[in-house]
Amino acid sequence: MNKELFDDLYGIGIKIMDECTDDNLKKKKKVFDFSYEKMKLKEDVETQEFYSVLHELKTYEFLARKGFKPKTANDDKAGPDFLCDLGYIECVITTKGSSSNKDLVEKQLSGDINRYKAILPRILGKLRDKNCKTNEYINNLIIDEVQPVFICIHPGYFIFEYNSDLNIDLIMNALYGASNRLLRINYKQENIKDYDFSGITKIRDKEIKTNIFALDEYKNITGVILSNSYFREKYEDDDFLFFLNPNTTRKIDMKKLEEITYLKKIYDGNISYDRYVWVSQKVKTKSN
Repeated sequence: MNKELFDDLYGIGIKIMDECTDDNLKKKKKVFDFSYEKMKLKEDVETQEFYSVLHELKTYEFLARKGFKPKTANDDKAGPDFLCDLGYIECVITTKGSSSNKDLVEKQLSGDINRYKAILPRILGKLRDKNCKTNEYINNLIIDEVQPVFICIHPGYFIFEYNSDLNIDLIMNALYGASNRLLRINYKQENIKDYDFSGITKIRDKEIKTNIFALDEYKNITGVILSNSYFREKYEDDDFLFFLNPNTTRKIDMKKLEEITYLKKIYDGNISYDRYVWVSQKVKTKSN
C-alpha cells in the first residue's frame, strides 16, 4: 500500500468537508475515517467504502465550484446523494466485486490488448443497481416526478489499471451499444467519434448485452456522468463527462449544460449508423 498516496487522498476528502457548509456532507467524516483505518489495517487499496465516500466528496466539490448549489442528502434516509441545479445526482464507483468475481476480473485484466473490456460487466452491474434504486425512489415518492436524474460513476481503483481514456469507450459501449470503434479520436482534439452500434460485445467468447439507454427500464435516468480523473486530482470539466440518454422521460434544460462537456446524439441522413458529438464551450466540435 502506498501510504503517502492514500494519506494525500484522505487529506483531500477531509479538506472538502472542513471547507463546506453542508452539515450532511460533514457527517460523512465518520464513515470516511472508519474506511480509511480499515484500508490501512488490511492494506487493501480497493476498499470500496473509502473510494465511494471520496468520490461523493469530490463530486460535491466540483458541483459547488461550478455553481450548481449541491445539497447533500441525509445518509440516514433513502434517496440520491445530492440534489442540485442539474437535478438528482447518485454516485457510484466500479469495483471488482466479490472474491470469486475478483479472481475472474484479475485474470481478464492480465490478458490481451483488450483486457480493459473485463470491466464492462462491472460497469453495467453498477449502473443497473443505481437504476433500480432510482425506480424505487420514484415508486416510494422519495424523489419528484420531473427532476432530472444522473448517475455519476467513477472507475474506482481501475483508474490505475489502464489508460483512463478507455473508460469513455466502456461507457459508450454500456450506454449506447458502441461495441466496435470505427474511429478513435480523443474528444479533446476538436473532433467527433463514430462507432458501430451493434449492442453486443464479446468478452472471452461470452456475449454481453449493452445499449442500456435503449431499454424502457432506464427511461428515468437523464444521463450518466463519467468522472474520469485520478483521485489525487480535482474533478475538472475535461474529465467530468455527461452522457445524455436520448430516450429519457426526465429531460434537462440544455441551457444548464452550457459549461458542461456532454455527448449529444446527432443525425445524418448520409450515414447508416448513429453519430455522437462532444459539445461544450471549452471543447468545440466539428463534423468530418
